[in-house]
Amino acid sequence: AVIEAQIQPDLSPLRALVGPTAGILASAEVLLPSTLETLGNRWHLYYQTQMPADGRLRPVEVRLRNGTPVRARRWVRSSTPEGVAEARLRRLLAGDPLPGNLPLRIEAGRLVVGAFSAPEPAVPGPVRISVAYADGTIRHELAPGIDAPGLSPDGGWSHALPDGAVAVLVEDLARERWSAVRR
Repeated sequence: AVIEAQIQPDLSPLRALVGPTAGILASAEVLLPSTLETLGNRWHLYYQTQMPADGRLRPVEVRLRNGTPVRARRWVRSSTPEGVAEARLRRLLAGDPLPGNLPLRIEAGRLVVGAFSAPEPAVPGPVRISVAYADGTIRHELAPGIDAPGLSPDGGWSHALPDGAVAVLVEDLARERWSAVRR
């Protein structure tokens, strides 16, 4: 069964994820208990950086003090990737309700984020505005972040609604909060 799993083409996407994520592929049911048992032996490393929370993937390399590389994920994300924003917009345009957690509304041609409470992020970050247009294109732009979301009734953040937008998703990348609206 293990040899079969090594040559099964339908497992190739999972095998491709094993290296970059430092994962393990339990290719046979008999291997699952021992694989799950080893999860408790993994280490979790946390770090802070001054890099902006812009949703981009960042390469990471973990080494011991003597320089020996450690098998670890090869990338980390600084916040939600753009592809997730695009998928959310497509779902909104398809009519699916979205469970956003940012009080977003359109008011007099502007995107407005209402007041909300959230812990201050360790590193302030921008707001990403993802705009869907009628021709199916989606564009992203970064705008200044939300400074003090609970201090004013309007949340203290607004931005001009882009011309031609059919749907817009706004993400506070530092706090990982978002919401989307259709025009």
